[in-house]
Amino acid sequence: MERSSFHRIPKWDLYDFSDPIEEVGRKKKRKIKLKPKKILILAAVVCVLFNVLQLHYTIWSLNKQIEEGIEVKKELLAEQKKLKEEIEKVKSPEYVEKLAREQLGLVKPGESLVITKTEKNN
Repeated sequence: MERSSFHRIPKWDLYDFSDPIEEVGRKKKRKIKLKPKKILILAAVVCVLFNVLQLHYTIWSLNKQIEEGIEVKKELLAEQKKLKEEIEKVKSPEYVEKLAREQLGLVKPGESLVITKTEKNN
């Protein structure tokens, strides 16, 4: 048998139609191997991150409720102070006399009551 002067081209090179210029600029893709241990660690990190975010939201919500409660407390304390002042005012004899004269039409002995007639516009 005669040896040919051709050298043998590997079979896989015959079917490679890629452009050699494109090959230079293209990076090889690395396959990511996902092992069960990596998946478990990733799942744990995701769970921890989710729980931290959920707790952060809960803390923020509770702080907002505390601030609203403080505002309500301030309003109620102001109203309480106003009511206490009104109670002290009502307990005074001068205020009782004023109410008796204005609302009930009472007069002191020796005084006369003057009632003015008001016209109604119908």
